[in-house]
Amino acid sequence: MKKSIAILMGSCSGLLISIMGSWVFFSLNFGGSEATFLVLGCFAGGWILSSCFLLLGARTPSKVLARGFLLGAAEWLLMIGGGAIRAKLMETMDGVGMMIAASAMVSLLMVALCLMGFAIVHFWRRKMEPELSTSGNTPPLH
Repeated sequence: MKKSIAILMGSCSGLLISIMGSWVFFSLNFGGSEATFLVLGCFAGGWILSSCFLLLGARTPSKVLARGFLLGAAEWLLMIGGGAIRAKLMETMDGVGMMIAASAMVSLLMVALCLMGFAIVHFWRRKMEPELSTSGNTPPLH
């Protein structure tokens, strides 16, 4: 179950990383097949690294899910900067400012949703799972 969650959330992370990578590569005037292979590399690399990060030391599926939501929130915050880079590349025309604002609002909405998901998983995990910080071998203190 942990691996399935990590693979699914890692693929979402890889998609966001590839979108940000495409904006950066096209801003550096890469085009055609060069940019396509670089973006696909960003997707695959982001997917693999994110999935490994989510699984690193996680004992339960809920820990993987909580990490995935936090990683998603961080990446959506970075998407605000990516939207500004993309808008900078557009020629001066009406609507660029509106596009930046819309991109930032969508990104902030997604950050809020990811943080809400993290809070729900975190508090659910605290309620449903046994106390992990105490060891079963220590005698109770009276």
